[in-house]
Amino acid sequence: MLIERKGDWGVTLKLKNVSVALGPDVVIGDVKIENPGEYDVAGVAVRGIQGAKQTLYVIDAEDMTICYVPKTPENIDQSATEQIGSVDAAIVPVNKETNATETIALVNSLDPNVVIPVGDGDMEAFAKLSNEATNGHLNIKLTPALIPQEGRATYILKS
Repeated sequence: MLIERKGDWGVTLKLKNVSVALGPDVVIGDVKIENPGEYDVAGVAVRGIQGAKQTLYVIDAEDMTICYVPKTPENIDQSATEQIGSVDAAIVPVNKETNATETIALVNSLDPNVVIPVGDGDMEAFAKLSNEATNGHLNIKLTPALIPQEGRATYILKS
């Protein structure tokens, strides 16, 4: 899977057979997913889970589980955490309306092995708080073998 940032908020997951566009919703081919529920499009399983402020998405593809939080960091309650389950990577928002501490709290509740922050917020503040961030990637190649087994890797993508 190749992960690329498109503008402040957009992210594309380029899979072997299809691309998945992540924005305010999830788009696979001509199919837009914007509500809670379970979907299977072009071999990509997507679960939309209702959070407190928005729909959170869990994408299962290429033997990895990605959690995508579209716009606002939020506290995830126990029910949503159970529905989300274990995630390999989380794509999380850092925006101007909130602070990086809120995004770090979200990341800690999801407990992924890989974190990819996106948004229009202060990425430097997020990088300092995460203590793991590496800047300047145009894209990230993610495979099950590249996911750290211990600890957490954080990648900040250039737009």
